[in-house]
Amino acid sequence: MLLKRIFYKLTSNVVFIIEVKNSRVKNVSGIEHIRFMEDCADVVKETDLKRGLIYAVKASDGRILIKTSGEVSPQAAQRLRNLWSFYS
Repeated sequence: MLLKRIFYKLTSNVVFIIEVKNSRVKNVSGIEHIRFMEDCADVVKETDLKRGLIYAVKASDGRILIKTSGEVSPQAAQRLRNLWSFYS
């Protein structure tokens, strides 16, 4: 997990990183939308997610895309992408 976090931090197109550990969300870098963090915490709780990463990357066309890794289910990842649409 630490190696992934370091990799994402070193990648220039990463906008923010949120770590999920023991079913709690933690801002690792860059997040400015506190309400989005709270919404992520709700998704983590509702889906019983224990561990993973939620991160955003800037696409070549300027859009910010939400990505996930770790134990994040496809359904939880889609919910997070849907949530982000309210903040972008």
